[in-house]
Amino acid sequence: MADDAIEDPNFNPMHIEDFLDRNKCEQCGELQLYELAKSNFRQQNMAAWRPVPTLCYSVGMFLVVIIVSLAFGIPLIVMSGDIVEVKKRYDDICGGAKSCSVKVDVDEKMDKTVHIYYELHNFHQNHRIYMKSLNREQLEGKSISESTADSDCDPAIFIRHFSSLETVSNMIASNLLRADDVAYPCGLIAKSFFNDRYAIVKDTNGVQVDIDEKKIAWSDDRGKYEKSGEPGAWLDMTDEHFIVWMRVAGLPTFRKHWGRIEPGLEEGTYTVTVENNYDVSKFSGKKYIVLTTVNAFGGKNYVLGSCFLGLAGLAVILCIAFLGAYKIKQSRETLVNVVNN
Repeated sequence: MADDAIEDPNFNPMHIEDFLDRNKCEQCGELQLYELAKSNFRQQNMAAWRPVPTLCYSVGMFLVVIIVSLAFGIPLIVMSGDIVEVKKRYDDICGGAKSCSVKVDVDEKMDKTVHIYYELHNFHQNHRIYMKSLNREQLEGKSISESTADSDCDPAIFIRHFSSLETVSNMIASNLLRADDVAYPCGLIAKSFFNDRYAIVKDTNGVQVDIDEKKIAWSDDRGKYEKSGEPGAWLDMTDEHFIVWMRVAGLPTFRKHWGRIEPGLEEGTYTVTVENNYDVSKFSGKKYIVLTTVNAFGGKNYVLGSCFLGLAGLAVILCIAFLGAYKIKQSRETLVNVVNN
């Protein structure tokens, strides 16, 4: 406040009405507050662009949306149609057998790299308790205390909690693991690790197809996992199948990468020998093996292309509706003019 300002007992700096009174502000040395209160920003008088949706403007915007949507939608549908995919359910074929054979017919030659996926149905990896049941430091190969494991990995903490797994029970029986040791890795995600294995043979010549199981996990993920030298280490945490499994899926039906076949597969019938370790009957699930080529947008999926085409169709309908409404309005105006004249 200025030294020569006049004190006004009625001036209240908390009331905006006093800021808008220039005389009061000048008397009390608060002219800057007056200027601020009267600014265009505070009075919401800033310049603004207010487009008027005329017929030409609206129809033009709809046409742009239609053209862009078709430009993306049609190529996506065509590219997805070029993908060759073979999918075979096998849990109903294998039943409770430890090993089984599944016939897979490849009706079209797969020239590109063939990716192998397993697909699970009715498995909810997105459950909150399930997703939280892990310890990141442990996955990096570091040692953790029992209290930390109990806090982060509950209810799958110690080796005894993993004894239902055949591998772990055999290691306990062989005195390679102790039931009271902290499990490495611990947690529900690790405990439910998908461990089926596949081998593929072509029926016509009996030659086994080479499957590359390396670099199937994301490169960023591979650097986050290290082996553990702890007594409770029941699994190699650098196994890329395990790393892929640890990236949880958002939906109850999902696919995860298992391997790839270079440079592709010839047309014909193949026998897939399955090491059937994973029981899906506990959660009424299903298991599939998927052989597919991919493009820049992933595997066969018509959803994105269909969305673009649907958007184009909606824009066409709205465009016709706007034109119809304009014509109706124009006809009414013409009729009124004729009646008045």
